[in-house]
Amino acid sequence: MQPFHPPPLPTQLEPLRSSATTLHLNALTPCIGGAARIASALSGSGLTLKDYFEPTEMGPARTHQPWCLAVFDAPSGQTLERTRQILNARLAQQAGLHSFALAEVTPALNTDPGTPSFDADCQNQDALQREASTSLPLALEQLPTVLGGRIDPRAGQGFTVAVIDGGVRGQAVARGSRTFLGTEAANRNPGDITDRFDCAGTPFLDGHGSSVTQIIRTLSPGADLLALKACDDQGRCPTTSVAKALLYLHNRYTLLPEVSVVNMSFGGLPGSGDPVIAAILRDMSNTLPNTLFLSAAGNVRDAAGHFPADLLREVNTLVPIAAAKRVLNAPGWVLADFNTWATWANKNIVPLAAPGVRLRLRLDNVDRELTGSSFATPVAAALAANKHHAGESAVEMAVELRRDAQNLGGFLLTQMK
Repeated sequence: MQPFHPPPLPTQLEPLRSSATTLHLNALTPCIGGAARIASALSGSGLTLKDYFEPTEMGPARTHQPWCLAVFDAPSGQTLERTRQILNARLAQQAGLHSFALAEVTPALNTDPGTPSFDADCQNQDALQREASTSLPLALEQLPTVLGGRIDPRAGQGFTVAVIDGGVRGQAVARGSRTFLGTEAANRNPGDITDRFDCAGTPFLDGHGSSVTQIIRTLSPGADLLALKACDDQGRCPTTSVAKALLYLHNRYTLLPEVSVVNMSFGGLPGSGDPVIAAILRDMSNTLPNTLFLSAAGNVRDAAGHFPADLLREVNTLVPIAAAKRVLNAPGWVLADFNTWATWANKNIVPLAAPGVRLRLRLDNVDRELTGSSFATPVAAALAANKHHAGESAVEMAVELRRDAQNLGGFLLTQMK
């Protein structure tokens, strides 16, 4: 395993906090000593250990040096840099730990289709609705035809697709599916992975994770689905839960199936990102070279960025997926205007896209029409699983996806061929 070098702290998190505000922090550490040892080392420091992530129900880790996530509360008014100094001094001296990525806990990542910050009522979707109004609808069953192939009932057989989202309902899932919401002590049991995402007043968007998994299941019926619930019933994906889900894959627990593709239909934190999640993904590109990460490109055209899709230059096994649409009264495909353009800006990378506007499916006996890069991503994830060959690297999978795509002058449309 390559040595872990913590990334620099983002300057926007360093100023003093209000005296009335407690600083909640995620710290990435080697899994040495466990929660009791860390709590003992921090005694008298002013830092409180609130949670410690080291799953045991899936057996020991396969990685040479597995990582764990410690979640702390720091005193009000304390800076992130001061907290880092205390952690380094206390844990290095008393617990043998000395390498960290540190980030403020935030709920800013989300599965909401319309805005960079969470929209609790799911109403701010003007850009998506405008695109849908000028697009042709497309039923899931029609996808293979328009993408140049057909559904093979064995497609994806022998491979596992992990879906980090809000859970799943009504579909079979692979061994090891579990929730990462709440404290680890409360989730020793794999827990409830039921998808309860509910957009008030917009029932066609309910069940975000279930819709994502149904798209994958339709196009890749033979693949196993590993449901990793990191987003809550309102679509918020706390950075703590996302980091736990990624570490679960990073540590490769012995009873966990090998994962070929990871679907990440969430995002946020425009232009800044999260140092802990970024550190995990960067290391996974080296330690899990056969695992491809597909990330929604974002749904806010002029946003400064969309994390984690923005890591495409730092993580060579991560590919952002944009949403494409078929225009009414015109032939062919175009990129949806709502895609976050900063995802590719100044990176000299042609966007890879999949159908993601007015996708029709039936979930819980309700007909739904879905629009957003959230739903283009699982189309590409399913096709990646179908194309995957045993022993093939994630970089080779990404190259194959792009090579088989149709060049439409400005972007590449994923194809089944």
